Amino acid sequence: MILKRLYELAEREGLLQDPAFDVAPVACLIQIGEQGEFLGITDLRERHEEPPKKKGGTPKVKIDKGKPMPLPVRPCRVGNPEARQDADGSAAVALEDD
Repeated sequence: MILKRLYELAEREGLLQDPAFDVAPVACLIQIGEQGEFLGITDLRERHEEPPKKKGGTPKVKIDKGKPMPLPVRPCRVGNPEARQDADGSAAVALEDD
């Protein structure tokens, strides 16, 4: 019974989700080809038109922050084998200075 209640608590509080990812709004999707060539940008934001407050006014266009997507909590670079340990013992991929 206690195990069932602990599971329900963890599920309700979102403790069972992957801690390496967090949901955040993404405004644009950048498409890159196999050889690193730029293929394009896709805008993921939605536009909502609000009616004018005054008669004869122009409608106001509101743009949201983007589509909610899971994103890695820590920045990482693919292909960099160097890893380090933080003070808390968690591993992070070392980033190169560009």
